[in-house]
Amino acid sequence: MKLCMFAKKLQEAIKKHNMSQRKFAALLHTTQANISRWTQGVSEPRIETFLKVCLYLDETPESMLGYGEIPDEVKEEYKKESGAQ
Repeated sequence: MKLCMFAKKLQEAIKKHNMSQRKFAALLHTTQANISRWTQGVSEPRIETFLKVCLYLDETPESMLGYGEIPDEVKEEYKKESGAQ
């Protein structure tokens, strides 16, 4: 779940900074293929790289992982299970 949230947040943050995956990869000293895998939710960066991602994109680790946010699909699932409207 959090990996998917990170992928979405990473896509949004890169776009917000008008940066290509290739340019962002160069900043992090990694490959565009790695950035692509992260934005697709296929894999995740090491913790050291994750912290660099947050610094370069001026985001907190919590925001990049979606803490404090409840995804719509989770809300809908809860509503179905609880019978809430």
